[in-house]
Amino acid sequence: SERLSNVVRRLDNMQIRSQQALTVTEDIINLKDCKVKLIAAIEDKNLTLAVKYIRQAHEIDLKAAKTSDDFEVILSKEKEVKEMVQTAFSAAITDSNIKLVMSLCPLLQTLGLESEARDKFLDFVEKTIFIAVSADASSVEGATDAAVGYAQALSSVFNSAYMIIQQYMPMVIQGMENSLGDIFFIRKLNMKVEQESGQVLKRYMKYRSIKENIAAI
Repeated sequence: SERLSNVVRRLDNMQIRSQQALTVTEDIINLKDCKVKLIAAIEDKNLTLAVKYIRQAHEIDLKAAKTSDDFEVILSKEKEVKEMVQTAFSAAITDSNIKLVMSLCPLLQTLGLESEARDKFLDFVEKTIFIAVSADASSVEGATDAAVGYAQALSSVFNSAYMIIQQYMPMVIQGMENSLGDIFFIRKLNMKVEQESGQVLKRYMKYRSIKENIAAI
């Protein structure tokens, strides 16, 4: 019984080592396949596929990966892909192409560049999208009653913010949630709303001569 148990344990150990060796072999083969497909994706400028193969390469056990020369090639190509994605992201921001910007965000996330992309994106939306939230978006002068005009101006500020959240928030969550991009987006938008609504209220207080009335009282 004891000899049989020893034989069984030895066979189990052999089986485990065989499975480990087979796994390492499969990883090395997959690594070579990733390298070939990664190079092809770079040549075709298919950034989505390129990042996909980089992700697959990093999912392979690091010790096994380091035994292959293909891993070093993949690491060097990864730097090239990072530069390509960053260039495409900057170009999309320059062109005000929101859809392309958001489609590139998950790629930047995989490549470890999401935080930098988030900051660039937030600067971009402040300059191009948040400008819709403005104290001057609704004219007070055209209103039959000035008080009603100020109320409309205030409503315009909040309605613009609502439309921005409705249109862009799903994309922000999808592309930048891991770097808290959605939270920073709401925070910056809230600051913009406070600033513009405050302008409307200050103008209304001036129109109603609040300071003078308080001083008189």
